[in-house]
Amino acid sequence: MLGEGWEIHAGPRNGIEIRNTTDAFVIRAVTVRDAHYDRFGVYLLNVTAARLENSSISSNNWNGVVIERSSSVLVETSYFSMNSGAGVTLVETTDVIVRDNVFWGNTGGGLGL
Repeated sequence: MLGEGWEIHAGPRNGIEIRNTTDAFVIRAVTVRDAHYDRFGVYLLNVTAARLENSSISSNNWNGVVIERSSSVLVETSYFSMNSGAGVTLVETTDVIVRDNVFWGNTGGGLGL
């Protein structure tokens, strides 16, 4: 478990940023919001075996979540709202499952591929 129950006001940084790991981790029941322009609520780069679940990612001035060059990632039962980009954006990913989420009011749509 990486984090559970956190409330993060991201400001000038990505709210949660994890890079370059094959260690399994879970981000559960977090609220991430208010990342400034050109930052994300959650940024996963080059990770394997990650989970984001039961979380609220909202009001970020770019994408809510970006998953880039990663594999075996599950995003489920989370709420993505009012992000200026997409709720979740996938870039050069494999074996990523996005299911049972709510996307509402994201300027860039729910899921960006």
